[in-house]
Amino acid sequence: MELTLDGCSLGRRTPDTNTMSNRLPHPPFSFAASCEKPGTLTATGYIGGKIAARHTVATPGKPAHIRLKLDESGTPPQSGCNDVLFVYATVTDSAGNVVTDYDKPVQFTVSGDAKYVYTATPQAEAGIAPALLRIGQQGGTIHLAASTDGIVSEPLKIQVQPLSPNL
Repeated sequence: MELTLDGCSLGRRTPDTNTMSNRLPHPPFSFAASCEKPGTLTATGYIGGKIAARHTVATPGKPAHIRLKLDESGTPPQSGCNDVLFVYATVTDSAGNVVTDYDKPVQFTVSGDAKYVYTATPQAEAGIAPALLRIGQQGGTIHLAASTDGIVSEPLKIQVQPLSPNL
């Protein structure tokens, strides 16, 4: 694994070897790096001397967007069975980087047959704010949006299936 900061190599390392990491199928790589200014960090993985994977992260800029994500946990939302859904609002900069130091309240608005499980406005933590919705008795579409500091998300449309007669 090689780590570069703004194009300058911080070195190549092999996987950590200690009593804990020796038992892991994919042990971690440790680097002694200090990031004191904004920049771009790239990790490049090698197998047999050839690049096998590369991932880049950058210091986020100012909050510019809210991205909504529904966590279905593998099951489509269903009405009439006391179903609950987690929705996450992620605050990002103009390049799509998560603003990890964002910690302000995020307001959610919902329309359709769903209600919030709690009514308090959630506080973002590490740039992400959760909402927990309880699905009502009707099928159909739920529309969800989030806003904070004058930033408004694109609406998220959640399609809710009616309760299956087999349940």
